[in-house]
Amino acid sequence: MKRNQNLSKYLSDLRSSDLQMRHAAEDALATLGKIVVESLVQFLQEEKESEPKWYAARALARVGEPAVGALLDLLHIDSRDEVRRYAAAALAEMKNPAIAEIISLLGEPDPKLRRYGMMILCRIGALAVEALKAASQDNDGMLGQCAQYTLLHIGIQPRQE
Repeated sequence: MKRNQNLSKYLSDLRSSDLQMRHAAEDALATLGKIVVESLVQFLQEEKESEPKWYAARALARVGEPAVGALLDLLHIDSRDEVRRYAAAALAEMKNPAIAEIISLLGEPDPKLRRYGMMILCRIGALAVEALKAASQDNDGMLGQCAQYTLLHIGIQPRQE
């Protein structure tokens, strides 16, 4: 019961006008790890103000790998750009734990999901290059084309035909 009370308090503190309180709440939520992922994702979906969403996304990024699947699911199920931007920011901040899963977005039929995948990978930059080069070998599909395009945006010349 105490854990739920603390979780509710920390989520509430993300809305505080006190910057130190928001930072402390982010730190505490990140420290709780996997058990807060679902609550933070729900917070991103329900919160109206952008600043608390930003701190929730930062906490998710700090949770790391346990949050990757939930954030990718959020990109798929919530079509609102204001929610997707925070999910994308959290994934980009994670870097390595999320690269393979993010690359899979490049093969999605939904062009917005492909765009988010490309934006995230561009933000990750050099750490994603080798995985993007491997994905660019897919000559028959959208995944390979988008991987090549993403490499160009990062500043890497993809393979030559």
